[in-house]
Amino acid sequence: MSKSEQVQIDDLEVTLIRSARRKRLSLEVGVKGVQARAPSRMRLGAIVAFVQSKRAWIDQHLANVPDIPSNPEFSDGVSIHYRGTPTLVILKPGSKAPVKSTSNGIEVPVSESHLPLEVSAKTKLIKWLKQQTRAELEVQVARFAERMRIPRSPHQSIRVRDYKRRWGSCDAHGSLSFNWRLILAPPEVLNYVVVHELAHCLEFNHSRRFWAIVEQEVPNRKEYQQWLNQYGITLYQL
Repeated sequence: MSKSEQVQIDDLEVTLIRSARRKRLSLEVGVKGVQARAPSRMRLGAIVAFVQSKRAWIDQHLANVPDIPSNPEFSDGVSIHYRGTPTLVILKPGSKAPVKSTSNGIEVPVSESHLPLEVSAKTKLIKWLKQQTRAELEVQVARFAERMRIPRSPHQSIRVRDYKRRWGSCDAHGSLSFNWRLILAPPEVLNYVVVHELAHCLEFNHSRRFWAIVEQEVPNRKEYQQWLNQYGITLYQL
């Protein structure tokens, strides 16, 4: 089982992840920040010294990590990605119909309120997208859990969250949480994240056995990992 904590090393905030299966200390730098993966019993002082010795390498890689992009101007006709496809957002002022996806785009009704029209429309759109994410996740979690022979109980929940630096998580009880922005990505990417988190119900680590379980369902999982590493940051434009 892995345990994580936040450790302040000089002016760096490092996520320290300890695992009984890990034999050596390693560093990762990416959109999730700086992560140190260490054996469970390694002394904190040794970890701190290692991170400090790699400071130049860390700074170099941090400089190459793209920032989460600022939100573009939101207005009628703006294009977003929905299920991996560029999709127009069509505002419908004065309409009280529900948000819906059509062959022309996603229609977002907007009625008069104390908020600017664009702000109200964006709020409604994001709420609708979160609903679509939950509906899709419930279908895919049930489908892959059955294929992977993972029993699900009413105590194991599925949550949709507004994560800033992660796509999903699985706790020790098998409850799953996912980034709502996965609905913006290609369906195959969402499915990979579902399989990844479900695999933690069988192996609560990232061992070879864990990856073997993932690859039984997603043989080309590295392709989707690469997609998230390269294009995942673009899903934060909304």
